This record gives sequence, structure tokens and C-alpha cells, in this order.
Amino acid sequence: MVPIRLFSTAAILVLLVAGCASISSTGVVPIGNDTYMVSATGPRGTESDMRAVAFKEASAHCVALKKELLPVSVKGNRHVAFVRNAEAEVQFRCLAADDPALKRPAP
Repeated sequence: MVPIRLFSTAAILVLLVAGCASISSTGVVPIGNDTYMVSATGPRGTESDMRAVAFKEASAHCVALKKELLPVSVKGNRHVAFVRNAEAEVQFRCLAADDPALKRPAP
């Protein structure tokens, strides 16, 4: 028979490891001409947290290309315990600073 103390220690370790599960990302994936997608998912955090991770990766990608980030679409799902992890997907373009697509439309 397993001593209660050993069992309790093992159970606590399992819970700690499960609580430390990290956010995973697809990384930046090209999906068209100057257009990319990145998604993030994780068992902890909110859809907003996942969106922030995805936008950070998108921004870093555009900065590395010496271009500006232009979001195209954002979608996601909230975390539902034991059913679904929080998720977010960002589609974006990396454009030159003088690209007319970066200008705001007139009101």
C-alpha cells in the first residue's frame, strides 16, 4: 500500500505541473502576398491573453521585415474548463510605412 504522505506529494506535483502548462503558438505562417497568420492557445488565461501573444508575434515579424503591421482579422474562443482552451488567431499584413493601405479612411 502506498503511504498517504507519498500519495499526497505526488498529487501536489501533478497539480503544479498541470498549472504550469504553457501557451503554444503556431508561429507566423504565410497565407498570401504579404499576408500572414499566427494563432495561440493555452489552458490558462483568457482569449485576450491569447490575442496579446499572437499580436506580439505578428508585430515582431513585421519589425524584423522593417515593415508595419496591419491587422486583417482577429478571432478567438474563450477558455471553458475541461472543454476548450482559450484560443486566438490573428491574420495580418506587413506593409511598407508609405503603403496607402496603412492610411486611415476619411470619416
